[in-house]
Amino acid sequence: MDNLRIGTLNCKGLSDEKKRRDVFNWLRQKKLDIYCLQEVYINNSQVEQVRQDWVYKTIFSNLNSSK
Repeated sequence: MDNLRIGTLNCKGLSDEKKRRDVFNWLRQKKLDIYCLQEVYINNSQVEQVRQDWVYKTIFSNLNSSK
């Protein structure tokens, strides 16, 4: 890979299914290599659903929405 394309986005919450779908579709159009999402505000029970919706590998650094 000659060029690595990285994008970042403050999501202001992804717990809403429609918003998550819209954000993920918008991100896919960008065709980046790495996506860094801040302020996703999901709880432990939503992690697997978000992984399924995104399809690609996901890494969460913190699931506490109070930080």
